[in-house]
Parts: sequence; C-alpha cells; structure tokens
Amino acid sequence: MAESTMLERYARGDASQDLVDAWPSLRPHLLQRLRDNVRAFAVRTEPHLHKAAPLADLLRDDPSLIERPSAAMELLMTEHNITPDDTHGFVPARAPPPSAAWPTWDAALDGSHVDRICEHVCAMLDDFDAPPSTMQRVAELLLEPTKQYHTRSKYLGALRRVLGVTGTLRQAPTPPPQPAVPSIAPDATVPRGRVDELDSSTAHGTVSRTVQPLSAATLVDTRQRS
Repeated sequence: MAESTMLERYARGDASQDLVDAWPSLRPHLLQRLRDNVRAFAVRTEPHLHKAAPLADLLRDDPSLIERPSAAMELLMTEHNITPDDTHGFVPARAPPPSAAWPTWDAALDGSHVDRICEHVCAMLDDFDAPPSTMQRVAELLLEPTKQYHTRSKYLGALRRVLGVTGTLRQAPTPPPQPAVPSIAPDATVPRGRVDELDSSTAHGTVSRTVQPLSAATLVDTRQRS
C-alpha cells in the first residue's frame, strides 16, 4: 500500500488493524516526509507580523485590554495606526521574540538550529513502536504542512505537541474468557430478582434474616424449599 494512501486514511480517522500492522514499514517514509516538509518552508529573514503586533507586550500582561483598552494602549494604537478591527482575533505569543536580532522564532531557526530541532522531532516520531494516539493529526500535518502554519518554527512546534504523547493505536489483546459464575443455592430468605450488593430494601421483598453480600446484579431465586 502506498505511503500517501495510508496517510490519507489516517487523516480521515481510519485506524484499522492493517494500518497499525504496517507501522514499521511506514515510519521511515514519514520521517523522510517530515524532513522534506521542513526544508520546503521559505526562510523568513524579516518578521512577518500581525498588524496588531505592537500591542503584544501590553496584551501579554493584560489580555483584557483587547476589550477595554487602556490609555497607554490607545496611544500605541494611534502611533501605529491600529484600528479596533485590526485587533479582532489577535492573540500574542506567550513568549516574546528571542531577541532584537531575531524578531521572530522562525528567523532564529536557521542552518544547524533548524536541523537540530527537526531531528529532535523525528526522534520523537521514531520512538513509537506503533502509531501514536494522535496519528490522525500527525497525518494531517504531514500531508498539508502549510494549511495552518506558514513558518517552519510553528510547524515543528505543532508536531512536537502532537507527538508529546505516550499512547498508541496498538489494539489491546482480546481478554481471556471469564470463568462461569457458580449457581447460588435457593434460599427462601433472599428475594427474587436483581439484587444490588448488600441491598435488603422492601423494593426487593422482605428479608427475615441477615443476608450475606451478593455480587451486584446477581439473579437469585425465592422458591420455597419443602
């Protein structure tokens, strides 16, 4: 089965046993596709910033300013010609840029740096001896790397998040058959019907003496003994 076909099935949410069994042969192809995807991203030497980016530092300290701008924020908006419409949907990164020399994380990821991060992500994928539980999202990222991410730093970050799991799609073995429950000898003091453990309420009948605990939902019989 072609590697791309298997990826497309995973992206549709298919986790059939044949896909799980094909993981050892599929994994090397996924590693190569991941490396190719990263190399295909354009290197941004200049920041590609949102129109409202100058407000990021203020909003990191107080996100509510997006709804109730302070005097300082209004002054900054005027200085940078930012309108209220420009702030709609803008969420600043939780961390500021690496430095003034590297105004975006993507510019920082260059040369040996991007190779190191890429190989770290590849190692995370290679550690799985079965498809990770997030395989559907992994397949989506490998098939369409630029659909949601426009820089390789964000793309690698997304892959790191979805590969930071321990669960896999390996199907659990079929449990062994349970031993048959031994039958219970008839006892006139136990009401007929489904009896909850330690239940002796009148809803199930009257119990004339102490009843020993029964397993939940056990069928019992009240036929009179001769």
